[in-house]
Amino acid sequence: MKQILIAAIFLLGTVTSALSEAAADVAFVADAHMRWSDAEERVTSLRQEVYTKLQPGFADLGAEIINSDRFWEELAGDFDVELLKLIRGNVAAVYQEVLTTEEIAALADFYRADEGRVLLEQGVTPVTFTSNVAFFTEGAGAPLAEHLLELEASMEAKGETVTQYLRAVFSPARIADIIEMEDVMAFADESRRAVVAEALRNAE
Repeated sequence: MKQILIAAIFLLGTVTSALSEAAADVAFVADAHMRWSDAEERVTSLRQEVYTKLQPGFADLGAEIINSDRFWEELAGDFDVELLKLIRGNVAAVYQEVLTTEEIAALADFYRADEGRVLLEQGVTPVTFTSNVAFFTEGAGAPLAEHLLELEASMEAKGETVTQYLRAVFSPARIADIIEMEDVMAFADESRRAVVAEALRNAE
């Protein structure tokens, strides 16, 4: 009985270690591909894009942002950090769905090596693919090419969670709350403030 218990504990430790390694590998690969595709820079640019699009809309309503830092903090806070976390989780989940544990481990090992780090530093460009054909055809990257359509379909399906998150962050109701902050938004005609805020809340 004692020997069986020892064997069970050893087996459990082995399985737990394997699961831990697999989780570390898929997280590493997901993070590597996020950096490879400049995901952080894209999310940062989204912040400016949203701000740029909102300004003309406010002008049409007779409003003006007078404290841009406070406006963004009230509207989105650390949305970029949360968005990257959400995307990274989606990427990892997609790889776990489509690729095998062995394929993910091979990718992780490659990216941890010097050759893999050089590839990641090159970024996603046509030159990257043409100069690293072996990686995508017979190397650790072959499963990425082989399952490209599956990976894209799975990522598109999970993309809805990102859309929902962005809608929640940049909702009309949140903007209405900020509209009412006199130290953040100014109105040429102050009587318009309450009207605009109510209209935004009714737009939900």
